[in-house]
Amino acid sequence: MFQIWIRSLLRFVVPVWIGIGFCLVSTPGHAFNRAKNSAGKELFWPRTSTVAVVKLHIQQPGLGDYFAANPKLGSPESEVAAIQAAFFAWTAVTCSDARPVGLSVVFQGRLANAKVGYDSTCTGCNQSVVVFVRGRGAWRHNEQVLSKTTVTSNPTTGAILDADIEINATGKFAFSTQVRVQENIRWDLQNIMTHEAGKFLGLAESSDPKSTMAAKTSSGDLSLRSLETDDINGICTIYPPDPNAAKIPTYQQTKATRDLGCSSVTEAIPSLSLGFFLLLLFWGYSLRFRSTYSS
Repeated sequence: MFQIWIRSLLRFVVPVWIGIGFCLVSTPGHAFNRAKNSAGKELFWPRTSTVAVVKLHIQQPGLGDYFAANPKLGSPESEVAAIQAAFFAWTAVTCSDARPVGLSVVFQGRLANAKVGYDSTCTGCNQSVVVFVRGRGAWRHNEQVLSKTTVTSNPTTGAILDADIEINATGKFAFSTQVRVQENIRWDLQNIMTHEAGKFLGLAESSDPKSTMAAKTSSGDLSLRSLETDDINGICTIYPPDPNAAKIPTYQQTKATRDLGCSSVTEAIPSLSLGFFLLLLFWGYSLRFRSTYSS
């Protein structure tokens, strides 16, 4: 289902239409692929500080009424949490040098009258937004397409000027956000959005079938919620860590490993020899004995 269309928008910007259903040929040495505009420039959000800061709105009213009518599938406002979790999966990445990816996403709340696309005559009017397309006949793409991302970039540099994600909420697909009851999982919104967020940030479909950016998903699928090595390599290539960013301490990595049920790593905490430990234990016990019976 993943499809991609590229067309020119005036001479100043180049929009890239990206949606579920297209798979690019991998480049040598890795499976991830960077999205490119029609001028062949790789897409990226420019850095305004030590990281690339992306601002994102969510359309009002979203899917609140849908989940109110279908409480087994999710709860009102759960679509907001699903979208945020999808983007945070990318911004929480730790790159190969143990430094955080140079990327941040700022959610700026709900936006009424959300508009998809870029208006070059009104730069201040453009907002990046996630839109739930509702109502019969309102979906302007192939009805079999689940979601679509529109990215507008500078043709000379590839710098992204605007990006919007459309979700086909016309009734063709039943969405869900809950994962506790297996039989009530439908088209998982966080699963879909994590893939689309990758496109929003500058990645294209990957030829690695295990990756989040692979051109695959189905009803009940949750596998795209978490990133694979290929996805991490891709986002770290586009947004390498700030060289001044602090590395993650070993003890934090060790703690995360223990939480997953793996064996702990001892170099993160000071160790004492068994003999010295027993000596301290005996000394403490003798002090307790004396304090209790010395009166």
